Amino acid sequence: HSPAWNNWYLWFRPAAFFEDYPLTQLPHVMIWTHYVQFGFWLQQVFVLHIEVPRKDFWALLAHHIVTLLLIGGSALSNFWRAGNAVFVVMDVADILLAFSKSMKYLGVKAKICDCFFGVFMVSWLYTRHYMYAYILHGFMFTAYEIIPFEFDIMNGKWYIRELAWLPILGLALLQMLMIYWFALILRIVVKILKGQNAEDERSDDEQEPVVDEKAVTTR
Repeated sequence: HSPAWNNWYLWFRPAAFFEDYPLTQLPHVMIWTHYVQFGFWLQQVFVLHIEVPRKDFWALLAHHIVTLLLIGGSALSNFWRAGNAVFVVMDVADILLAFSKSMKYLGVKAKICDCFFGVFMVSWLYTRHYMYAYILHGFMFTAYEIIPFEFDIMNGKWYIRELAWLPILGLALLQMLMIYWFALILRIVVKILKGQNAEDERSDDEQEPVVDEKAVTTR
């Protein structure tokens, strides 16, 4: 229900992210969404260090850190609508990926799983690269046209020339990481086209640790 969402064309209106800045009077659900997302990604940093390492461990760690900085910066500088839009474009593909993997773990036929994976791939490309580009473009160009440079903490104004590049840098880093993961997705697509099943390219190192049976018996 945000004015940033263009329902008919299914993309964002970047100007709406910055209209009436700073946005301090917002629905509680939007504010709490930021807090819950921040808490989730904070615990993901911990989870990342106790799981069996993946091939993309450092990319995941970088993603979590950049995400935390972006969420914190969005809330602190009152760019709530833009932050909420990032949540939308990120979470849609994650939901479809989890569903696709669940089908595979439940033993559903490989061809059906591959179809779900195809839907996930299309959603990733559309949301995380096409729609995301509207958000990044908004901070690179539209924000400069709409928001005057003014630093007034008491009134929630944090947009000054010295800090305006920070959200652009964070969003750009996140996009580069997503391009890296999309390259892994394309490798899976190649496997499917060759008649193989869709397998997570990051999963090769996810092996169960070898148990020393002699040591276990001794204990």
